Amino acid sequence: MKKSFLHLAIMLLFSLITISVNAQTHWVKTQIDKRVSVKLPKAPTLIGDEENIAYQFAFDDSTLCVITITDLGKLGLDSATLASLVEKEEFFEQFKVSFLSQSANAEIKKSEIAKWNDYVCYNIELIETEKDLQSYFKCVFIGSDLYLFTSTIKNGRDTKNKDLFFQNIELSD
Repeated sequence: MKKSFLHLAIMLLFSLITISVNAQTHWVKTQIDKRVSVKLPKAPTLIGDEENIAYQFAFDDSTLCVITITDLGKLGLDSATLASLVEKEEFFEQFKVSFLSQSANAEIKKSEIAKWNDYVCYNIELIETEKDLQSYFKCVFIGSDLYLFTSTIKNGRDTKNKDLFFQNIELSD
């Protein structure tokens, strides 16, 4: 009896793992630009243009994901200057202040300077209590470009799709 129960439990676990893996094998890979691609259940919608690249995707549970690319060179920050600034705490603090100024009634829950594929990355979590939203930002600096990956969910909702979104962002070869 114990042996058949163990066998059944192992088969159930294996089938759950297989379902989870198969679910993502049929996702659509979208090339965002020459450097970055993302896999999602279906192709994201282009909401920008060639000058202001932006894509958006909503999961069935209403988790919203947005990808934008900003050329900071147009703001006078060439890649060498930007590289010398992005790892400094002072620049990070100024970045967060600027970030908050664009999100009325929001507060930063967590923030950190990290690395994503050897590039400097700012991970920021915002809470907007009036809108009952929580937003997660991965701000990656590559050359003179700022790649902003955003996932927004209702407070208290499962973060599974947010995690899947961030896990499926890829640096192109």
